[in-house]
Amino acid sequence: MIVILGEPTGEGREVEYVRIDKWDSWNAYGQLGLIALPLLKQLQKEKHGSAIVDIEDVPPELQLHGTSSNESIQYDMFASDEHDEKVWDALHARWDWVLEEMIFAFESIVGNNEDWEAKYWSGENDIYFEDIPDTELSEMKYGPNHTREVDWEGRMAEANRIQNGFRLFGKYYQSLWD
Repeated sequence: MIVILGEPTGEGREVEYVRIDKWDSWNAYGQLGLIALPLLKQLQKEKHGSAIVDIEDVPPELQLHGTSSNESIQYDMFASDEHDEKVWDALHARWDWVLEEMIFAFESIVGNNEDWEAKYWSGENDIYFEDIPDTELSEMKYGPNHTREVDWEGRMAEANRIQNGFRLFGKYYQSLWD
């Protein structure tokens, strides 16, 4: 288990020692997930601002104009306070969506969605192996009670969502601040 020891200071946390056992690297993504997931949830709950998110990274309903090159960081230069507030609300909604996707990805590794693939499998396995004559090989065969099915389309859609959450985590890593 990864252990971080140190004392908080007024300027952040000074780490005096980090103990990483040799088995921590056997599942490094899981070990990192144990740290990242609660941090992301805390950031989502306690955030005081939002990162600028490229519109290509959010669904169409969260896009303001078409491409990021059509948008400016100077969003507060609108004619009315009402319009300005709507634009800022949209920008915050983008960041909220990105954080939610990151959390979903980490939940799928170390959290409540860890067994996410199980929901795409149904039925029972009835598998046996039959020797191939005159060889040392065998062939896998399905028995009469084999009813196993997989929703490959649904599984792939969720796998892609998880992968996108990790992509967003990497892309916006330096935006993970409060």
